[in-house]
Amino acid sequence: MKLTLRLHAFFRIGILLKKNSKGNAMYSNALKQYRAFRWDGNVVEMDELKLSLQREEVSVTEREELIKARIGQGQFRKNVLQKYGNRCIISGIDHPRLLLASHIKPWAVSSNQERLSTENGLCLSPAYDRLFDIGLISFSHKGKLLISSQLGDHNAKKLFIQSGMQFNLKFTPELLKNLEYHQDMIFLR
Repeated sequence: MKLTLRLHAFFRIGILLKKNSKGNAMYSNALKQYRAFRWDGNVVEMDELKLSLQREEVSVTEREELIKARIGQGQFRKNVLQKYGNRCIISGIDHPRLLLASHIKPWAVSSNQERLSTENGLCLSPAYDRLFDIGLISFSHKGKLLISSQLGDHNAKKLFIQSGMQFNLKFTPELLKNLEYHQDMIFLR
């Protein structure tokens, strides 16, 4: 039964993805809600869903490009961490094994150039990376922390964060464009 429900949801998401790409992102809110839907206690990851749905449609040339881009992720991480002084922009943690180069615009919906661009990355520690990836936090165009109402004040306090905290994201026009995408398509208000 669970597998049938999961396959049905994958199918529905596939339909929404196709409609969204043709309809100027008019289905983005429905996709956000699907992403937040829980199966077996786990949040559905849109990146994984999009990749699995698109895998069959990827040509050999595109696969080779994806492989090259994946190989470039090590350089992406190095560049993003260096940009932010090898510190989590929220917590200030500087232990390299506790730092992640988070994509602002998800890998699955980015071009190869965007996937490797330092302007599509933030240096975050794992808890904040997860919050950012699933849309429970984001950042304004001025670097102020935005917290989803779905996180809850008690959890925000436990994470030592509050709305309006200011962070230096080292803004560029490209980074602002990626943050705008995150706010529109990922962040759960």
